[in-house]
Amino acid sequence: MDPGLVATLGRMDVKPNVSNVIAGEVEFSLEIRHHEEEVLERFCQEIFSSFDALAKEGGMKLEVSQWMDVKPVGWIGK
Repeated sequence: MDPGLVATLGRMDVKPNVSNVIAGEVEFSLEIRHHEEEVLERFCQEIFSSFDALAKEGGMKLEVSQWMDVKPVGWIGK
């Protein structure tokens, strides 16, 4: 979407956390950063819409909670 956009998958909590069992529940954090608020908003809309479509397709329940919303700080590049 934009070369300055960064999305980092953080903590993952998989239940049950067993290698030969399909998980019944997964919780993870996703940090998304960019210096332009409009790019952040557009990306978040698109990715959460994709998550929702995938969950519906797989017959899964999806809950999204935003626990932090910090305005981007201007970027000064060379």
